[in-house]
Amino acid sequence: FGSIPALRGVPARVVALVGMDDGVFPRAARPPGFDLLAADPRPGDPDPRAEDRLAFLEALLAARDVFYVSYVGWEPREKTLRPPSALVGELLDALDRAFAGEDGGPVRDQVLVHERLHPFHPDYFSGEGPLFSFSREACEAME
Repeated sequence: FGSIPALRGVPARVVALVGMDDGVFPRAARPPGFDLLAADPRPGDPDPRAEDRLAFLEALLAARDVFYVSYVGWEPREKTLRPPSALVGELLDALDRAFAGEDGGPVRDQVLVHERLHPFHPDYFSGEGPLFSFSREACEAME
């Protein structure tokens, strides 16, 4: 476990990126007012957004078996969709361009799993689809 920059390029069987919400990753460049490099940027100056993009790519390449990305896809109060990070969106677009889904549709429909809001949702105990739970308490609450 660690931050993305701390584990750059370290191969692992499973790489999980959590909190990949839009506006959170990649970082927005908000330099302080006294930063002279930001006032007059030149080629070769540090760019936090470019560094985050590279770190995301390195995390993807470091995953040997599983690359898991998590983000909040719903606005809980308004019940509207929230987009993932721009990098996750670009990855999904690249997958759609490179591969076709089993039914001929976009492959993103097969790789995205929409978790339910409550742990006692019937989809976790139906035995169909990718959702499952071993929680006896949640199963009893569902009934």
